[in-house]
Amino acid sequence: MTESFKPVPPSSPMKRVEDWKSRLIDLSRKNNLLYFHKSKRGNLPITQPDPQKIFDSLVSKKNHLEFFTPPETKKPEAPEKPKAKDKGKSKLVPKTAKAPVKAVSTPEEPKRPTANQLVSGNLSRMDLERNLKSLQSRSLLDYMERGVRILHAAFGTLNWVDEETKENVQSPLILVPLELTRETIRQPFSIAVPPVEDEAVLNPALQAKLKNDYKIELPPLPEAWEEQKLADYFTLVEIGRASCRERV
Repeated sequence: MTESFKPVPPSSPMKRVEDWKSRLIDLSRKNNLLYFHKSKRGNLPITQPDPQKIFDSLVSKKNHLEFFTPPETKKPEAPEKPKAKDKGKSKLVPKTAKAPVKAVSTPEEPKRPTANQLVSGNLSRMDLERNLKSLQSRSLLDYMERGVRILHAAFGTLNWVDEETKENVQSPLILVPLELTRETIRQPFSIAVPPVEDEAVLNPALQAKLKNDYKIELPPLPEAWEEQKLADYFTLVEIGRASCRERV
C-alpha cells in the first residue's frame, strides 16, 4: 500500500506515446483541471447526496441522476394603494354594511428533494437553471465541434505545492464524464455517463504535471469499483503524498 506513487518506468514505445500525449495537455494556470478555482459558470457544487452515493449511481449502476428544482421564490405582494377620494361628492354607506370576508389560504408545504436527487447548495431556481443551461450549452458545443467531453463530475482533490511559485494548488483527482440533458423545458436536468466513454479516469492534466515536474505517478484506479470505495483510494493517495511531501 505504501507504493502508491510509483517511479516513472524506463523508456518504451508505449511510454513515448504517453509522453507525446501528455505534451498536448494544457499544463498552464488556465487549465481549471490543474489549477482549480471556483466560478459561477464553470462549475457547480453538489451538496446532496454524498459523493460515494453519486459515484455508485453513475459508475456502478449506470443510472441517471436528476437535479432537484427548488420552488420559485414568490415576490411579496405590494400593499394596495388607497383609492383617491372623490372631492365634492359624498357617499352614503349603510350602517349594516360589513367588510368583505377574505378566504384564508393554507400555505403549501415546501417541496423537498428526494434521497436520489442532486442538490446544489442554496442556489435559487433561477440561478440553478441559468448555470445548468450554460454548462449544457458549452459541453454540447465542444462535443459537436471537437468530439471532446468537457463536462465531468469531480471526486476528491489533491493538494500540492507548485514548484515554481510555491503556491498551494488544488486539483480534482477522479473525473467521471457526464452528459447533461433534459427531456422537455418543464422537466428537470439530469446527468449520466455517456455511452462509449470511460466511466472514471484519473485527471490527465494532474497526471501529466506530476510526471513531468516531479517524476511520480498516482496509484492506478481499481478495475472494479464494487470492491473498493472512494475513501479507500483517497487513502492510497494520501499515503503516497505523505511519503513524497519533501518533493511535492
